[in-house]
Amino acid sequence: VELARATGYVGDDPYSGRLAGAATLGYAVALALGLREGTWTPLRITVVAVLVFNVASIYGCLAEIGAGRAQPVVYLILATSVAISLIALLLLARHSRGAVAPDVAAWVLWVIAVATVLATAFGFLPLLAPEVGRAFGFPVTDVFVYRQGGAATLGYAAMGVLQLRSRRWEEIRLS
Repeated sequence: VELARATGYVGDDPYSGRLAGAATLGYAVALALGLREGTWTPLRITVVAVLVFNVASIYGCLAEIGAGRAQPVVYLILATSVAISLIALLLLARHSRGAVAPDVAAWVLWVIAVATVLATAFGFLPLLAPEVGRAFGFPVTDVFVYRQGGAATLGYAAMGVLQLRSRRWEEIRLS
């Protein structure tokens, strides 16, 4: 609430703000753990998810700017998202992956599939139609927060798709 107000927004929906913040923080935790290990394989899927999150974040920023509601923090987030997207693209271009045999149990893939479907819905809805939050009793006064939360969640949906394609524990365990 205080952060939203300090950056020029209403801040009357602390629950949604916390969800958006938690979704964003998850990437930092996964990346920090992967960097600590010093190998690319467990980081690949997370880097792709970070890329999707930041591209969706760029959309959210541009939508806020286009609506004429952008506070200075939106421009900061836009610049950061562009920079992170470029870094992620460079990393992905630098590292390729060879074909390897799957080693994940089928039940794990089902859990990932369900989570991916949910992340897709809860990613696209607030990103593209943040007003839908009103149907769940949220005030949706800070549309930008909803769009950023949707962007972060959409990255997790992309992560799930890549996990389902990989089916390798070494690649999916970190994400």
